[in-house]
Amino acid sequence: MRIGSIGTESTVERALREYLDAQGWRPSGNPGPYGDLWARPNTSMMIPVPHDIRYGSDEWDSIVGRLADVDRLPPATVAFKITHWSIDVAHARAANDIVIDDTIPLAAGTQLLNSSWRMLRAVATTARGPKPQIKGNYSRLGDLTIAHARMAHTQRGSYVIPILLPLTDVPETKDQHALEGMEHVAPEPEERRVMRTFAESLNMIDRVAVQPDRMPTGEQVMQLVNAGVSREFARALSELLQEDAVSTFSTTFDWAPSIEAPGSVPTAVEIPSAAAEVVERVASRLLSPTKKPGTEVLIGPLIGIRRESDDTFWELQIQAVRHSRPAEIWVTVPMSVGELATEWMRRRETVVVYGNVERGAGNHLRVVRPQSVMPLNESMLSSD
Repeated sequence: MRIGSIGTESTVERALREYLDAQGWRPSGNPGPYGDLWARPNTSMMIPVPHDIRYGSDEWDSIVGRLADVDRLPPATVAFKITHWSIDVAHARAANDIVIDDTIPLAAGTQLLNSSWRMLRAVATTARGPKPQIKGNYSRLGDLTIAHARMAHTQRGSYVIPILLPLTDVPETKDQHALEGMEHVAPEPEERRVMRTFAESLNMIDRVAVQPDRMPTGEQVMQLVNAGVSREFARALSELLQEDAVSTFSTTFDWAPSIEAPGSVPTAVEIPSAAAEVVERVASRLLSPTKKPGTEVLIGPLIGIRRESDDTFWELQIQAVRHSRPAEIWVTVPMSVGELATEWMRRRETVVVYGNVERGAGNHLRVVRPQSVMPLNESMLSSD
């Protein structure tokens, strides 16, 4: 019996070793010709891990079974964690009132696939910089980011399509080396930024348009754009909700265990078909450019915090995209904001910074006097 779900030989081997390392197991450091022996410190537990382990092999099932016993989890759960160690998953679900053995009308199923792809492609572009309307100018780098997205087998229960986006490694930068000795967290991969933007876009449409059942104000439209919503995204969602056989559209997110989950979004967002009209009206508001602030907007997670010696101000490092290119920018804030920012960074909140970006010492990008610094969710509440 094969225990697990997806994975190739090379990715499964790497994921297994990273999973073992994260769970506190350590390799012997003296591998033999066939593999290495992993042990858990201060215990007598050891697991042999062969080189080039194959998914679904007897060795794979044996290792998964032993880890399941140690962690007191079902083998299928452990296998899922390993094979999805560096994969974000969005479970797109179209519920319908007429259920016939987990089927959906063909037209609705086709629309679900089409809309899911259009929404993912739209946020792959807006994740690299907010745009109220893409107008066919999709980001080439955004398209490359989602080029290796996968669709898994449909799941039971209404109609669920898992969309898998494997995460790549984040290249090290000079600024990351500068964080030595400071409080910092690992930067998010580009694929995580895309999937997070997907989740935040759905969540914000639900919060400011669907739940209140009213058109957002001009300020709220600007905040929707900051979250990643574009006309193309809203139109794709509206067209799916207009399908006669679709009563609700929901998306549940399973975040790759290899990096902490973003704290700015719920694990699931559900939007009823009755919201199709208000979502379409949101799309119409994004036909023309929203009013741009006079200063730059930086959006992303915090990856570093340091205090100055006199403690009167702190410096935050935000992982953002500027001029369609990844950038790590230092932001100077008073101590009161810095103390809050420590929690934002711990929770992986998406933060919005308004301010003027300058070149500082060491050629680092800086915002010395930001107009505002707050989590994306709070910026939406402040515009209510």
